[in-house]
Amino acid sequence: HIGILQPLGTEVPPSLNPLNPNSTQAGIRAKILLRTKWSLIMNTQLLQQARVLNIDEQIELAEAIWDGIVSRGVAPPLTEAQKTELDRRLAHHLANPNDVISWDEVKAAALAKIKQ
Repeated sequence: HIGILQPLGTEVPPSLNPLNPNSTQAGIRAKILLRTKWSLIMNTQLLQQARVLNIDEQIELAEAIWDGIVSRGVAPPLTEAQKTELDRRLAHHLANPNDVISWDEVKAAALAKIKQ
């Protein structure tokens, strides 16, 4: 929703009133709605195309999209819960540096679980 903040008791000039079909704001609102509609159509089409892919292809597509995001240096910020968990794990590791499992042990356990 596009709105205009202004002090109480003042009127919006017709050229800026988003409800006036001839206003600048209405034109901007219409452009945003068209872009949003186009974006929804495009996203729906892309999603439908992705759903037709087999699972391996969907995973490959998701990885390619994520790699593209990461290559641009963009990553979602950590949530407070994630930060808290990372801090907890780091504190546990610093307090117990020998309480670790080697990668070979982790990999062997994971492979054994997959074979079950």
